Amino acid sequence: MGPFVGITKPHTGRSPNDKFVVKEPSSEKDVDWGKVNQPMTEAQFDTLLTDMKAYLNARDELFVQDLYCGAHTSHRLSVRYVTPNAWHGAFVRNMFIRPELESLASFAPNFTVLHAPELHADPARHGTRTSTFIVLHLARRMIMIGGTRYAGELKKSMFTVMNYLMPRDGVLSMHCSANIGPKGGHCVVLRSLRHRQDHALRRSGARAHR
Repeated sequence: MGPFVGITKPHTGRSPNDKFVVKEPSSEKDVDWGKVNQPMTEAQFDTLLTDMKAYLNARDELFVQDLYCGAHTSHRLSVRYVTPNAWHGAFVRNMFIRPELESLASFAPNFTVLHAPELHADPARHGTRTSTFIVLHLARRMIMIGGTRYAGELKKSMFTVMNYLMPRDGVLSMHCSANIGPKGGHCVVLRSLRHRQDHALRRSGARAHR
């Protein structure tokens, strides 16, 4: 009911060089591997997941949000966010689409995002570059985020998922805002996709929107 301040120190923005995609058989040939899409092994992911679960289980309370990513029912994903911080939960609740109250009891997430901003990775143990990590496992449909309080990682990680999956359904994805005129028929795109690091790009059919 008034001004709100979220502290993201030391990160005041995204950490694209700390973003990893698990290299596994179902998606390995589709991902454009390189500086943007850095690989992580299954073993490293499992070690990090074990430590992430232990950290979250030790918290006094966790905040869970069940939400939809994408408005079109043919393409949207259901995503469950788990975070120890109420304000991060409020952030994703504002950014994504809230299911109707009566549908929450049967909500089944397509993706789960485990968020632990105060948990710092050990590069030697987890295979990360620094103590910050944003890790996507496409086969297990799971994302882990830690070592950064910057809330934008929570939404951008799911945008990466959408930009990977939607071209498979023949949909050219683009991260933007758009307004429709009051009488319809006119649409203005307010922001085009310009960050290459937003993607786990497929080798074919997804490069047209770079």
